[in-house]
Formats: sequence, structure tokens, C-alpha cells
Amino acid sequence: MKMRNVAELHNKTAEILREVNETGYVIITSHGKPTALIKKFNEEEIEDFVIENYPLIRKSILNSYNDYVKNGGIDIEEIISKLQ
Repeated sequence: MKMRNVAELHNKTAEILREVNETGYVIITSHGKPTALIKKFNEEEIEDFVIENYPLIRKSILNSYNDYVKNGGIDIEEIISKLQ
């Protein structure tokens, strides 16, 4: 388990990011206590991260789902006919 403190993060950011790339993650501590996790992240994960963590998107998905449960869905043939 790789741990670095806040001062190291401030002074050695590029080095720590290389460590993250190699090991997958680095835990950042402040006054000896874990404060943050820097995790390796790639382009394929951006969409999932935003959906899981951005409150307005989560709310929009929940509202859409609740609307679907309440009113039902739209037939695919109807959608295709509107697009033509």
C-alpha cells in the first residue's frame, strides 16, 4: 500500500502521479490520517464516473426511470417512425 502525505503531494505531484500510473493508486494522508485516494483513471471510465458522481445526472436518470415506471415506455416502432 503506497501512502504519501499532503506536503509530498504538493512538492512531488508529478512523481506521485507516476506512482499512481504504476501501482494503481496512492493514499494521501494529512497528520497521519488517510484523507484522499488518488486512483488510476482512464478515458473509458469517465462516463461511468460522471454518471455515478454528478448529482444532476443521477437526479435526471432517477426522474426518467420514475417517469417510465409511472407512464410506461415508448414503443420502438413509434420512435423509428418519428425519426423518418
